[in-house]
Amino acid sequence: MPSKTILIVDDNFMNQRMAELILEQEDYFVVKAKSGMECLMELQHTPVDLILLDLEMPIMDGVQTLEIIKKNKQWMNIPVIILTASADVSTVKEVSALGIIDYIKKPIQQGDLVHRVKKALQMQEHDDDLIL
Repeated sequence: MPSKTILIVDDNFMNQRMAELILEQEDYFVVKAKSGMECLMELQHTPVDLILLDLEMPIMDGVQTLEIIKKNKQWMNIPVIILTASADVSTVKEVSALGIIDYIKKPIQQGDLVHRVKKALQMQEHDDDLIL
């Protein structure tokens, strides 16, 4: 079974690097972007199986990036897990309405990240099976 590709979008190098190291230990292929714009550019030429998307980024935040992803026919079905340091209920509700599959509170905990990523990818595979 080929490795799944995960796009980590976070402007904080340490958060991005930590998630990358954890996911590479699980044999995932990791692609990184530091901003919403970089995320959209990466999606244009790299097929990804899952996006980990930080909410708080300069210029184009995670909500704006998510809105664009979900409006694009090529990307709309890619599962998105939000990374957030905030426990703000209204923000979680807003991104949930846009179709995220889950969210992870920062600081990232290894077991939590691995569990949620595996669960999201299994759900996506199950959905793909239903479509076929």
